Amino acid sequence: QKLLANHGKDIYRMKGILAIAHAEKFAFQAVHMIFSGEFTVPWGAEPRVSKLVFIGKNIDIEALKASFAECVSTEESVAKRAKLLRFKV
Repeated sequence: QKLLANHGKDIYRMKGILAIAHAEKFAFQAVHMIFSGEFTVPWGAEPRVSKLVFIGKNIDIEALKASFAECVSTEESVAKRAKLLRFKV
């Protein structure tokens, strides 16, 4: 959401499949600031790998990679986010 809000005018098209922890495949697409996405089918035996395609201008590839890397679920990141919650999980 933040990506499209800040850079939507420069992103002509984006689409992909996201591997979200404990969830089915999430397929998405966007044109400028118009976004749609939904959970589709289970991963099954297929490797859980996110694949993203961006078409646009003035896209800072390294910043884009870094922002998505912040979303990767690791034991450390899950523990860090759990500490920020008001109630224990």
